[in-house]
Amino acid sequence: MRRTISIAMTALLLAACGRPAARLQHARDLALAGHHKTALLEARAILLTLRDEQGEKVDAVRRGALKLAGDLCAVYLDDPRCAAVEYRELVKRYPTASEAFEARERLGDLDMRIGDVKGALEAWRDQVATAPGRKGADMAQLRIARALLDQGQFHDARAAASELQRRWPKSSLAAAAALLSASSYHLSGRHARAAPPARQPRESAQHVCRLGSRLRAGASFDSLSPSTGRRDITCPPCLP
Repeated sequence: MRRTISIAMTALLLAACGRPAARLQHARDLALAGHHKTALLEARAILLTLRDEQGEKVDAVRRGALKLAGDLCAVYLDDPRCAAVEYRELVKRYPTASEAFEARERLGDLDMRIGDVKGALEAWRDQVATAPGRKGADMAQLRIARALLDQGQFHDARAAASELQRRWPKSSLAAAAALLSASSYHLSGRHARAAPPARQPRESAQHVCRLGSRLRAGASFDSLSPSTGRRDITCPPCLP
């Protein structure tokens, strides 16, 4: 037992003295081994070491360390505020990097977890504006509409749903957007305007039910390993 601890400490010390890329890989290994707090400390130590250094390799390590820190906070340490800070710094420093696109996708869900609806709306709008052609942009747009509906902003919710149908007419979420618009009329008391969907109303309603469960469940965080953080959401029957 003592020998195992000694080996682990030696590896940690060697990593601390090594190159940033090697230290980042070591932090990832620690995370995969279940040492999440230690991995977070190492990721933050790397960021402190790099400070404002510039260069392609340095930037790659910094991006990786920021994303690792955010993923650790969000998934394993259940600290959405910590994760949001790391992800926002990633987006701020590297707005066009692939890691930043992934961070944007998660920021909205993190903000909702801490009750920051305004921050969530800003994050989803930024995601849509930055990469409208990227997978998940239509989902972000639907989340905008859903959040506005929950806030009682029915007109804006319908506008957001209409935007989804206009920009992504072939999206599987277009039917859900139509139903959301209809429900906004019901909730605001304008029942006559809430026309039922033209086709397959039962299937569409079931889709909205499943979608609602996915929206409440939040995004998956899978940067550490292919299976990390994925959740299987089972939606109970919405209709009799």
